[in-house]
Amino acid sequence: MGNHTVSGLLEKKRELLAQQYALQTQLVDVARLITVVNETIALFDPEAATKQLPLLQPRGKGSFKHGELLRAIRDAIKAAPTPPTTWQIVEAIRLIHPSASASLRDSVWEALRRLQKRKVVERVDAAEDGDKTWRIVRPSDWKAGQAAMGTTGTGASSVTSPPALRLV
Repeated sequence: MGNHTVSGLLEKKRELLAQQYALQTQLVDVARLITVVNETIALFDPEAATKQLPLLQPRGKGSFKHGELLRAIRDAIKAAPTPPTTWQIVEAIRLIHPSASASLRDSVWEALRRLQKRKVVERVDAAEDGDKTWRIVRPSDWKAGQAAMGTTGTGASSVTSPPALRLV
């Protein structure tokens, strides 16, 4: 029995070593690409090539596409019979997007603050539990905010498609 266990562990070690080698090779390739990009940047702006850049945070599995969270917030507020609390908005979004990350409440809160700065939503009286309630200022304000962002919210693009080709 011990021999079988050892052979299984040795096989697992071989797999892990192969994975480690592949990742190290990939890391060397990425470092080489970064060097090439830095050298190219230095050709155009020598000072910019030496600047430290903040790392981009990778998107999680449950992350939203561009503008998707804002639309979900708007839809949750519009669907509520009374101004919903932040928590109610989070729960409404979680029903539609069950794979949303654990930090959804923080994401919704930040998005609501951005929408409030743009005067798209506003806080209403606090609920019994002290949580903020929200409402859309005016639908026309929402459309104006979307126009400023370059979206329409209808899902239809403002770009006209070419005419259909007829095969004869």
